[in-house]
Amino acid sequence: MRINRVREAIAFVALALSLIVACVAILSRDVAWADRDLSTTGVEPDPSTPQGDPNDERFWRYCSIDGFPASASGGTVSSCPPGTLMSPVTWIGTCRNPADGKDYIVSYNDCCGKGPAGGAFIHRNEGDKPVYYAHKSNDVGWCMGSADAAYNSTVSIVIGVADGPDH
Repeated sequence: MRINRVREAIAFVALALSLIVACVAILSRDVAWADRDLSTTGVEPDPSTPQGDPNDERFWRYCSIDGFPASASGGTVSSCPPGTLMSPVTWIGTCRNPADGKDYIVSYNDCCGKGPAGGAFIHRNEGDKPVYYAHKSNDVGWCMGSADAAYNSTVSIVIGVADGPDH
């Protein structure tokens, strides 16, 4: 009986993950995430500080990143380097912008199609959840939704302001 419950739980988790991946893939296909980057509407920290410099591992948007920042390999914070494609699946994090004290929802999309960018690999786990919360886990190979699953780097796109009972 216990084995059946475990099998049912595994089947449920697999179904939930496939639904999440399918929904995110559909949304990503229909929305140009880079065009939705809200950084131009908010206040960015001074670029001469670590929290405002996209080439510094302490950049505020990197609170949940696990990889090579696209900005350090020919891309920007919100666009992939030339010769790579943004993965249609993503994980999300909530990062506090020190310039205005607000929490923002950040979409981490992997840039796929070339081997690793190299440079400084940043592994920050603020708010990271176990893999059974796939949309909040930075330990998944997110290039799985791309034509070429080779990982290159990661963009950090602000997609909204976090506003809930805790914000």
